[in-house]
Amino acid sequence: MRTAEPPTYEQLQARAEAYCAKREACRLTVRRYLVEKYGAPNATVEEILAHLVREGFIDEQRYAKAYANDKARFYGWGVLKIRAGLAEQGIPSGAIAEALDGVSVEEQRALLRRLLESKLRTLPSADGESSLRNKLLRLAASRGFTYELASSAVEEALAKQLHEEK
Repeated sequence: MRTAEPPTYEQLQARAEAYCAKREACRLTVRRYLVEKYGAPNATVEEILAHLVREGFIDEQRYAKAYANDKARFYGWGVLKIRAGLAEQGIPSGAIAEALDGVSVEEQRALLRRLLESKLRTLPSADGESSLRNKLLRLAASRGFTYELASSAVEEALAKQLHEEK
């Protein structure tokens, strides 16, 4: 039985370029891709990563902005969860701060308001206001919203629900 030849440096570089051309990627995701899928040695991976950065295939600032935008808009994440996700991927704190500047507080507030109102519809109102408040605060915290934003949005949602019940 014939075993497959390991990919050459040029093949790995071409695959990494194709990977980066399809989606925004950071150094960590490209590293994982090359090592896990192709078993590329670390020295080769470092050379390829340097090439990708030099040629503009990898731009961590651009990646951070795209990540923050996507997670906020499509996944309903708050800034704390986005910051943690970017830091976990080794993105520099300056790039993270700049990316989070692009996430509007008003968009976050509107997103959280919709999330809380949706959750309130599924919770039994017999639970009591304190229990509802705690459940909603836990939900907001798990999605990465700041306490200040979460507490004001929870109070608004509970007041709106109370007003609708009357």
